[in-house]
Amino acid sequence: MLFRSELERRLGQHEIKTVMTNLNRELELYRNEILEEVAHELEHKFALPFGTDTIASFASYIRGLKSEQE
Repeated sequence: MLFRSELERRLGQHEIKTVMTNLNRELELYRNEILEEVAHELEHKFALPFGTDTIASFASYIRGLKSEQE
């Protein structure tokens, strides 16, 4: 595994910053997709036992956890 100083020596600070920024964007997109999937499944699988109002509130809360995209 490369340490930060080794990466900086090989790539340079600017390239590392660019890679990390792109990685963070990808992780944000993936996280948002997962949160949406959880909210969707919650609405469809748990509405009957817990009631639609309660589940809608939970789903809304979960969707609110998504980060805003540029």
